[in-house]
Amino acid sequence: MIYPFNKFLTITIIVITSACYAQLPYSVAFERCRTDPLLLSSHLAFQVREVVSGNVTYDWNGNKNMVPASTLKLITTASAVGILGADFKFETQLAYTGTIDSISGTLNGNLYLLGNGDPTWGSFRYKTLPQFFDSILVSQIKKLKIKKINGAIVVDASAFDQNPIPDYYSWSDMGNYYGTGAYALNVHENLYYLDLQPNGVNDSTVVLGTRPSLSLDFANKIKTGQIGSGDNAFIYGGPFDNFRYLQGTIPAGKSIFTIKGALPNPPLYMANYIHQLIINQQVKIDKMPFVTYEPITQKKNIIYQFYSPSLKEIITQTNHKSINLYAEALLKTIGYRVYRLGTINNGVKAIKAYWGKKNVDFNNVNLYDGSGLSPANGISARVFTNMIHKMYNDKKFNIFFESLPVAAQSGTLSNLCKGTLASNNLRAKSGNINNVTAYTGYVKNKAGVLLCFSIIANQYSCDNSYVIKQFEKVLNALAE
Repeated sequence: MIYPFNKFLTITIIVITSACYAQLPYSVAFERCRTDPLLLSSHLAFQVREVVSGNVTYDWNGNKNMVPASTLKLITTASAVGILGADFKFETQLAYTGTIDSISGTLNGNLYLLGNGDPTWGSFRYKTLPQFFDSILVSQIKKLKIKKINGAIVVDASAFDQNPIPDYYSWSDMGNYYGTGAYALNVHENLYYLDLQPNGVNDSTVVLGTRPSLSLDFANKIKTGQIGSGDNAFIYGGPFDNFRYLQGTIPAGKSIFTIKGALPNPPLYMANYIHQLIINQQVKIDKMPFVTYEPITQKKNIIYQFYSPSLKEIITQTNHKSINLYAEALLKTIGYRVYRLGTINNGVKAIKAYWGKKNVDFNNVNLYDGSGLSPANGISARVFTNMIHKMYNDKKFNIFFESLPVAAQSGTLSNLCKGTLASNNLRAKSGNINNVTAYTGYVKNKAGVLLCFSIIANQYSCDNSYVIKQFEKVLNALAE
């Protein structure tokens, strides 16, 4: 039973709180957004805190779990900075087992490439591999005077589990470049290019080939769309499977149109690549290449060690370009560092324990990947703002803060908030998947107060661009 005085007190608190909220520019902007006729059926959440004090200055559904899309990468990258360290670098080793007969030049053993999850290995974003790898491998084979290998080329992928794809990834995502899984040995961001030939509008298309050349079996149902209609093609297929189903449309008007796919088995691709590279040096190899997911028990002799860019560089690319592979590899690497096996579950377990020690409650959070691509993820705006508020007091805050895109300047925010107080001020991670739009980050208002915020929309029926425009008004108001 609520007694009259308590009932009066409750109503008074609600009225006072609403009145305080009403005085805030972002409160007014969000109320307009929330009551927009096109968003009435959607689920919205919005929370704002003062970063220094941690005081919540606005809250709407802040405790409700929402699908976060790529804003989840903030959890992964912040956790990676805290658990792995800003100077952390991935290490990939070239090694052999057995012995080398100096007279005959025979390696009586296997030649290994040992992966530790580096998502940047061979990436087009870094001008070092694969050409650098080729020259190193050839020079080391010549240095060791190997003329024959009584063994095989083996990729050791045992640092991670054999299941590269997080639970609940969409079938329409995982065959495409952005939906690749994270392996202990990744190469060229697990990317291949599929060249297609469009024809007349509504006509079928022709598969011209892949780059690099792959032995894939395509069932091509992609049609030719209108000129300027863009890339609306999807590649369907899972890991370790060479069958690919193609569906959707590509635009007319070009002789060749290229889409991006996910390599079905990057470790095996690399084992085959090394095998052929060495054969081209007139070195005989006794056995066919293969991949192992069991750790090497024999003594290994390290020939060369490759190092990735620093974690600081990797998380900047992750947050600026929203690279799913980088986030998934970081999550598994966290699991490997803490529990000695890189799995999604181990990574999530380590992250929850890490933030629990910092009094950020992850107990009711649903984490199924590191990138936010899975629609089953569920995180509240409260957890987001509390986490990035806690990051402010961390000695590694600047590294995390500077990894975030800047409104109207960089990354996925380069076209957002132009000509406003939020321009070149607001730093945030954006997130967009089907019927999900989200932004989480920091902004300084006119009074010089640094705020952190999280705004999320789920299950809207209007166009994604409309939601972005409405959210942009709220983000602009945060800077007032």
